[in-house]
Amino acid sequence: MLWKRTGKVQKNAVVVASHLTIDGNGYGQGMRVVDGGRVVLIRPNYTNIYNGMAITKGTVHMEGGEINFKGEYAVYLNQGHALLNGVIMNYTGNNPDSTFLTVYGAGNAKNLAEIRGRGIRINGNEKGATG
Repeated sequence: MLWKRTGKVQKNAVVVASHLTIDGNGYGQGMRVVDGGRVVLIRPNYTNIYNGMAITKGTVHMEGGEINFKGEYAVYLNQGHALLNGVIMNYTGNNPDSTFLTVYGAGNAKNLAEIRGRGIRINGNEKGATG
């Protein structure tokens, strides 16, 4: 697992964390989950990051917490699953083309990408970002 060095969870790795804070110093990505990686986050705080999390053939379950981003997306999903309960997403950038939730799938991949959630709060700060 390359979690400490790269922020990437891959190859069937499992990460479970509570009250984790990730500060991107205005750049970078909060987390990448790829190739069968699984992540469970309880009340994480992503702050000052460019992009939130990218999921490609992985699974994320997030209970509470915040994603504060200024780039292209809070959650990007390409083949995998995301369960977001009580998550707050705050957009702090100025890009009118940014999104909070992006699901990508082509061909058979369309059936392999799913985001579920409840109690998600979105704040675009009237600067852009759509759901």
